[in-house]
Amino acid sequence: MRKGLLLAAMVVGACNGKFGDAGPIPEPLPLGPRPDYGPTIQAATPPPPISGGTLHVTTDGRFAVASDPDRDRVSLVDLTSFAVRHVAFEAGAEPGRVVEDASGRVHVVLRRKGEIATIDPAGATLVERRAVCPVPRGLAADGGRLLVACAGGELVELPVAAGSVAKVLMELAPDLRDVVVDASSIYVSTFRAAEVFVLKKTSTSPTAPRILSPVKTLNGVMTPAVAWRMRPVTGGVAIVHQVGADPDGKPISTEPGGYAGGGSGGGDGTVPGTDSGVNIDDCVGSIVQSTVSIVSSASGMPSLGPIPKAVLPVDFAEDGSHFVVAAAGNGKTRGLGQLFHFSAGVFSGPCVKALPIADPPGQSVALTFSNAKLVVQTREPAAIHLYGADLAAPPVTIPLATDSREDTGHTIFHSNSGGFLACASCHPEGGDDGRTWTFEKLGPRRTQSFRGGFLETAPFHWDGDMPDLRALSEAVLSKRMSGPHLDDGQLGALSAWLDAVPALPKPTVTKGSVEAGAALFTARGCATCHAGSATTTNATVDVGTGGNFQVPSLRGLFYRAPYMHDGCTNTLAARFTAACAGGDKHGRTSGLSGAQIQDLVAYLSSL
Repeated sequence: MRKGLLLAAMVVGACNGKFGDAGPIPEPLPLGPRPDYGPTIQAATPPPPISGGTLHVTTDGRFAVASDPDRDRVSLVDLTSFAVRHVAFEAGAEPGRVVEDASGRVHVVLRRKGEIATIDPAGATLVERRAVCPVPRGLAADGGRLLVACAGGELVELPVAAGSVAKVLMELAPDLRDVVVDASSIYVSTFRAAEVFVLKKTSTSPTAPRILSPVKTLNGVMTPAVAWRMRPVTGGVAIVHQVGADPDGKPISTEPGGYAGGGSGGGDGTVPGTDSGVNIDDCVGSIVQSTVSIVSSASGMPSLGPIPKAVLPVDFAEDGSHFVVAAAGNGKTRGLGQLFHFSAGVFSGPCVKALPIADPPGQSVALTFSNAKLVVQTREPAAIHLYGADLAAPPVTIPLATDSREDTGHTIFHSNSGGFLACASCHPEGGDDGRTWTFEKLGPRRTQSFRGGFLETAPFHWDGDMPDLRALSEAVLSKRMSGPHLDDGQLGALSAWLDAVPALPKPTVTKGSVEAGAALFTARGCATCHAGSATTTNATVDVGTGGNFQVPSLRGLFYRAPYMHDGCTNTLAARFTAACAGGDKHGRTSGLSGAQIQDLVAYLSSL
């Protein structure tokens, strides 16, 4: 039912610009309530970034199966007796998406181990683990086979039967996220670009991805990015994703509140009052907002209106009558709901207003409907919450753990700042949103990633004008995002958590020679600036790309398209031929053969 769809989140984080004033920056008034970070805590094992979508209820309605990436285990809840059992994995396994096959067994993605785990829910026993690809993300059951969407671009097939070997069905594009199947088609989404491949089951050839539609807001058109979750809904398939300020539209202000007011105030931190009888204050947003797009193999992909004040829409669920979005970024902010409930007929006007729903304690990260009942998973505290027909009534809560994985750095990164956005809005899962933003007085700036050892790369931002995390947090979180000033303990916790976010596992390199590429990288002068363990000298230099820019780390480069400070090349290969890449001033790249470029791409992809 297309009209019963919607989304939730807001977006933006530490993008790029000038620090300017010396010393602390005056704190702008927040556009909304600010989070309560609580006592400062640094977890012994930093929890991974939130990915969402970690809950499944079995077809018979008996078991809730909840992946717990914080504790590296899967919890199985008997929804009749409320008994809870666990299947544990080694540290760093990071269980994610869950799917059930026709025999009632459940399969779980182990994101950091490159495997699929198969579990018998009735016995709470691990049946087997199978290698599938370096970075598995999405998972779907299709008759006798499982389909896995991998961040490296592989769509992998393996039989549901035990002991079978996985095979690559086809290669699509890097950064795959979710896979959904219906009677005739396979839908595969990408994470940061928020594109969708619609493939016929009878074909083994990849097709061009479909582009999600822009969304009209009070301040103009916003373009899609960061597709947190795609799943089947009544009558089709839907995807909840973010939309951001159009890079060809009005430049974004770096003045106080400039990121926070971009959704309805033109990027200058102001919020209008009313317009044509509509209460515009209800539609306030940031330079990134949230929406839902309908996916169909037979038609285009219409997007619905923006959902205001919903920060980080990590999951959604629909049962034909109700549509609910989980906004994980609101979990620590009193006065902001984190479950956004909608029904048919609510998609008119400049934004969508949610219906009342009781928020559970904790941070909502996943949800689903089962037998017309809403089931929600939270972290901190880890629990399952069962709602009755009256979604406005408090749910029944089933604890999943007695120990805490609270970490203040993780909390700061994933919390609404006060301007209806979080750091994770622009840096989902600790990485980047793949966007190039246009800023006043600066021009285009490509979002940078925190993965793989952030502190080694100081000074920060493309201009190298942020000497340390204190400067960065004051300029971006406190000033542009309308957030609070961090005290020394909070800043230390944020620093420790950011520096612990791991790089994604290396992809499988199939073309070119890594060894030959490494030799070319040195011979052509690239290693002069991209040196050391962080592959950067941390210098700010002019390499012919329009000014002096910070030398970025190359770790995890394969996953960070588009490239250059302004995102002017969409592929690593194009970096060596595009006019915007600096020519021989940016490494001696002229005269490279096609085979040499393949070798260089292979080497860069291996970092």
